Amino acid sequence: MAPRWSKVVRDLFAYRTRTLLVVLSIAIGVAAFGAILAGLTIIRAELQSSYLAVNPASALITTQPFDEVLLENIRRLPDVADAQGQRAVAARAQVGPDEWVDLQLFVVPDDGLMTINLVRSETGPWPPPDRTVLIERASLDMTRASVGDVLALQLADGPTRSVPLVGLTHDLSLPPAAIAGQAFGYVTADTLIWLGGPADDNQVLMTTSTGRDDAEHIQRVASEVERLIERSGREVLVIDVPTPLQHPVELVLGTLVAILATLGLLALLISGFLIINTITAILTQQTRQIGIMKAIGARTSQIMGLYFVLAAGFGLLALLLALPLGMFGGYGVALFVASQLNVTLEGVRWPLEIMALQGVAAVLVPIISAAVPIRATARMTVREALSGDTTPPPARMSLLSRLLSAVAFIKRPTILALRNTFRRRGRLVRTLIALSLGGAVFVSVMTLRVSLFTTLDDSIAAQQYDLEVQLARPYRAERIMQDVASLPEVTHLEALVRAQAFPVQPDGTTAEMVNLRALPAATSLLAPRMSDGYWLDPADERSIVLSTNYRTKDPTVQLGDELTLRINNRDTTWQITGFVEEFLPPTTPALGYVNLASFTRAYGGTGRVDALRIATTGHDAAAHAAATMAVEQRLNERGYEVRLIRSRTEDRDILSERFNVLTGVLSLMAAIIGTVGGLGLAGTMSINVLERTRELGIMRAVGASDGAVQQMVFVEGITIGLLAWLIGTLLSFPMSYAMSYQLGMSLLNLPLTWTYAPLAVVAWLFIVLLIASLASYLPARNATRLTVREVLAYE
Repeated sequence: MAPRWSKVVRDLFAYRTRTLLVVLSIAIGVAAFGAILAGLTIIRAELQSSYLAVNPASALITTQPFDEVLLENIRRLPDVADAQGQRAVAARAQVGPDEWVDLQLFVVPDDGLMTINLVRSETGPWPPPDRTVLIERASLDMTRASVGDVLALQLADGPTRSVPLVGLTHDLSLPPAAIAGQAFGYVTADTLIWLGGPADDNQVLMTTSTGRDDAEHIQRVASEVERLIERSGREVLVIDVPTPLQHPVELVLGTLVAILATLGLLALLISGFLIINTITAILTQQTRQIGIMKAIGARTSQIMGLYFVLAAGFGLLALLLALPLGMFGGYGVALFVASQLNVTLEGVRWPLEIMALQGVAAVLVPIISAAVPIRATARMTVREALSGDTTPPPARMSLLSRLLSAVAFIKRPTILALRNTFRRRGRLVRTLIALSLGGAVFVSVMTLRVSLFTTLDDSIAAQQYDLEVQLARPYRAERIMQDVASLPEVTHLEALVRAQAFPVQPDGTTAEMVNLRALPAATSLLAPRMSDGYWLDPADERSIVLSTNYRTKDPTVQLGDELTLRINNRDTTWQITGFVEEFLPPTTPALGYVNLASFTRAYGGTGRVDALRIATTGHDAAAHAAATMAVEQRLNERGYEVRLIRSRTEDRDILSERFNVLTGVLSLMAAIIGTVGGLGLAGTMSINVLERTRELGIMRAVGASDGAVQQMVFVEGITIGLLAWLIGTLLSFPMSYAMSYQLGMSLLNLPLTWTYAPLAVVAWLFIVLLIASLASYLPARNATRLTVREVLAYE
């Protein structure tokens, strides 16, 4: 080995603590970056391949009951590859005393054979035996049951039946139960009839023979199928064309990928600041050596190459640690996201391109980070290099020193520590940037969490009712309101009508369903948060207010536009007068509000309603549970058929679970970034103590105690930590606002209600003080372990 390369190896291992800190910093940054990219790459590939394996439907057409003859005629159409019948029925499952959860039941063919939207049997028999039920595995927690238990099931207008839960299925064509807000189950046709429901198919699942990734082509083929169905004498109620060959949750996954990839890249870049500090310290320490090398003929390019190899050496050592950490972390990320998205990881292949990217990052980040100090030092003249110290102390006392000296109660070691903090300003700035960014991300993530729940609470507060009762069929409003209003738990109630409305496109096809609510325009149980336009006016006969997430489905829609809605196969035109902020993800159907009087005049049923909104005396979970029990008991006694009763507490719990997952992942990333910043502070303190070895030795020689020396080091570290806390807190204001705005627009199509988290600032203060104390411990101990003779002989 050539002498200069031997020197590189010696420099790498001469100061093991310094090398370890640099290697750990790079390794954590590279591992975090690689783990996130690898985990999300794995899950995306697995989600796509698994979703394609179920042969997802290109379109779903809801019509009147049909037989196999109609399906055969559809299959004969030239652009149709296959068609399959399906029956889906709304039901509910009892999960506690007078507590129910929504359940959508699908009818399984008697032979269990399916060709579109394939369902895999997880455990138990397939198809399920008569008078039993299979539950989709992601729905099991919502039912609070286990395989072998007996579920109490009830259709919208049927009796309550005890049905054994005999197994689990895996249905990737459906969104996860937690995201959908309801459970999914599978029964045979005979079981559905026994439960009191119709068993005839009323939905056509179809795939196209070509253009399966072309939404416009699929829409044209679906229109051909619609005409064929209508020629058979049946009415087509709904045509649903989902995003071609894309799982319903991929939109949310894209947002998660963007956020985590940004934080992973930030962790990688922060590690570069420690590289700059370390290389700068090495160059300062070896300035005379560089002068000697140049004096005996070394060229500038050779010296630059020498230190670039040293920087790359740090990266290669870090890569040895980062690769296994990244693989382990990436698989952990993939498993976690897969569990949330109801995906099974099978035959996972580690993405080699991510490993290559990690290798490039591990080498290039140190080289790029160290380029400026290496170039500046290597271009010094021989005279400048041989003169030694490149940053001599100022000739006169600085303003800070004069101010500190004027304060009588500050002890001398503390004054020296505070002066030393600002001695190497460039190094201090880089350390503060790394640690401050970690603090800013931590506080921003906590603020994001608070903002999510504040937005949720604001949305729920706008719903000034506590319970929503959905009835199996319409009843006379006056009678049912009298029956419920007499309960002591009820303070106020309103009646409304629910409907499924489908916007009609210019070509006559229908777009994604809108959940329509026809309610009194002068409602007192809803305080709408208008994003644009105005709320319903009783004088406007055909006005409609839409939730803001409708704009993600039709970005061209504007205030004043006319919207044709198909309800029960009848078309009516409404004018859009406003958009209201509702806590709804873009993937869920939009909400539409119309005047109850206008709706009943257009569709009949005046004086009849199928839902109630109820304000109760209490507003906590216990009060909601008691009111739910009392309302359901009263309705059952009076002969009303109840489909579902939902409380605001239940709605909040469902959404809270989703937010906890998201903020949990972001908190983990904040911890990683904070760890990298803490390593940067530890590296800075080690370098500072190393550079002042002789200075500390002289202090001990003239009588300074070990405690005084350690105090100096600790005070310096705590001062840097406090400065980083202050800067990070200031940075967290714009950063948290930007994160809240972007996440809100991506997930909800409305900015979150930004609510700063002061407790996170206090928590970060304690964390940064702990980091500073730990980062100062080893340097402080090392400063007192050497004898005076050793430190005075240090070069």
